[in-house]
Amino acid sequence: MIIFKTLLPLCLALIFISCQNNTTDPVDGEKLYKLTGVVFLNGAPLEGADVQVSAAVNWYTKTDAAGKFTINNISGGEHPVTIKKILEGKKVIGQDLTVAFAQDSTDIGQIDLPSPFGDVIIDNTQLDQSKITLSWTKSTDPNFTSYKIYRKDYSEIDNVNGEMIYETADINQTSYIDLTYGTGRVFYYRIYAYSAGNKYAGTSPGAIDIPEVNLLLNSSFETAMSDGKPEFWIERLSGNPTFNYFTVSNANVKIGNNALKIYYDDSQSNPFPDHAAWGGLIQTLSNETLIKGKEYTLSFWEKSITGGYQVRISRNGNLEDNIVLYSVPSGKDWNQQKFNFKIDDSTNFIDIVISTKPSQAVGGFVEAYIDDIKIIK
Repeated sequence: MIIFKTLLPLCLALIFISCQNNTTDPVDGEKLYKLTGVVFLNGAPLEGADVQVSAAVNWYTKTDAAGKFTINNISGGEHPVTIKKILEGKKVIGQDLTVAFAQDSTDIGQIDLPSPFGDVIIDNTQLDQSKITLSWTKSTDPNFTSYKIYRKDYSEIDNVNGEMIYETADINQTSYIDLTYGTGRVFYYRIYAYSAGNKYAGTSPGAIDIPEVNLLLNSSFETAMSDGKPEFWIERLSGNPTFNYFTVSNANVKIGNNALKIYYDDSQSNPFPDHAAWGGLIQTLSNETLIKGKEYTLSFWEKSITGGYQVRISRNGNLEDNIVLYSVPSGKDWNQQKFNFKIDDSTNFIDIVISTKPSQAVGGFVEAYIDDIKIIK
């Protein structure tokens, strides 16, 4: 067991390397070539820089104490060449080249890598508005071409595996606001300063833990007003206004101490038998809270003793213009539902509506429950 535990990380590392790198074997009789050069940083030879051709594990080496390197047995033709050095704090400097191999030996001469770049600073004071402000030190490279910002939910983020979310050619722009698209996760950021000749210097990775944010108030119906109605929710009724369609109850609970009881009795709620009574419990979210173009998740736990009800997200106060519409069937035990939706440019506000109608009832009667309803950004 001790030997197995010792070897397992090495095995996993070898598997990872084999997945990330090619092994290029020469063909019998194929003419092979050599690559040489020397790498400098700030006027001095740079030891320990990685040099790799075509991401091939057998075309890889490190520079020696004099900054020199040699790679043998390279196939002919054009190949990408990557020169990179990981510095203290995981800062990185590098250059990407394309080299044509047609002579026995190709010397790319002296490669001067750019100076190390600063750290990315993350300001999380506006997380409640889904905003993360990134800032960094201004590049001092006289051959500067652009800043590029990369993001990923992976700590080993770089300019290859990260998602580039922003680029600017303005050397004086040293901040950016990222409108986050998810919560309950960790994001990693790196900023790269590029210069002429495909040279780059990257910051240390910066991480931020984004907690889950529920936009709804009293979403688990834990608090009630004196009449038993849940706080922060508005009741709208057609029919008998004194009938209790929606009350906080501890009779059937999924999360916490309370849930919302949904109750409809046609004989009590509708004094006009030839009319359809309707009860709705509503909470509104405005465009000051919502970000257009971003994705949100509606989730809730549903249960029905008898009869059914609806959960919907309607747009701009129109109950017939629904982004989400779900009908809870009769006689169903606790079950969680989740729906993803986006806020488009025409949406100024949304209503989250829990409602019942006699057409959904069995014999004109509903007893059902809902708990832990969330809108997560």
